[in-house]
Amino acid sequence: MSVCCRNEIVLEEQENISAYDASDCAERGLCETCSGHLSYRLNDGQEREIPAGLFEKQDDFSFGLQVFVNMKSSFYSFANETKQMTGAEVIEMFTS
Repeated sequence: MSVCCRNEIVLEEQENISAYDASDCAERGLCETCSGHLSYRLNDGQEREIPAGLFEKQDDFSFGLQVFVNMKSSFYSFANETKQMTGAEVIEMFTS
């Protein structure tokens, strides 16, 4: 799960963080020490998706959207009522 962050984000220990092109349209941030995933950002946007577990305070978060639901494994299902989007719907949203 990730949190959409539209504002400037300050991550500690910047010297251990690197970014790489995950595809033609996005980059991923990772920890050079443990290779942990730290962020995902579309190249043409300012929003970053940050894993929810990286935040110390999570009480104000809400779970409202599931993306690429057509690609999720069948062995789990979230109990929350959320908006759900297929991969095609997500790509259409960002390319139109």
